[in-house]
Amino acid sequence: MPARAKQAAKARYLFLLRHAKAVPDGRDDGDFGRALSERGESDALKMAALFESQGFKPERCLCSPALRTKQTFKALAGLIPGLKASYPKDLYLISHQELLERIQKLKDDPVSLLVVGHNPGIERLALALAKPMAGGDDEGLARMKDKFPTGALAVLRYQGDGWSSLAEETCRLEAFVRPKDLEA
Repeated sequence: MPARAKQAAKARYLFLLRHAKAVPDGRDDGDFGRALSERGESDALKMAALFESQGFKPERCLCSPALRTKQTFKALAGLIPGLKASYPKDLYLISHQELLERIQKLKDDPVSLLVVGHNPGIERLALALAKPMAGGDDEGLARMKDKFPTGALAVLRYQGDGWSSLAEETCRLEAFVRPKDLEA
């Protein structure tokens, strides 16, 4: 037996948030410039309140540079002190495989990470990472498979040595929350 037993990997949390509801037509820059609708602004604030009430404190955020994702992030940023986002151009409409690779290559290796993006990438990544029957939110997984609407959040727990080893079916879905789930 080795002198030092291998320590268990620490739990990491990945928050995958689809931007809130946007207006149907963009400005001169088309889809990229679509702003949040009135309902989207309200839903973004509901999700921000969820982060605050549940104590979700991501250390870092990767956010698509599209207007609607930036506006969604802004609602959260005010309630999570010190949370800053980077807005890499390639996150706009990124595929789930490319998004997974992007997370695997993070240099600073935060314990908790928020990604604010678009479908189908966010939805497909959440579904690919969530391991069925892992003792997590099985009801949420069923709802997520049915539809990942605007403003929805998947909270994934990953027990790994670092994001570089993140792979399909390595996470437990802790929660799947839609804005309508937060209505009084």
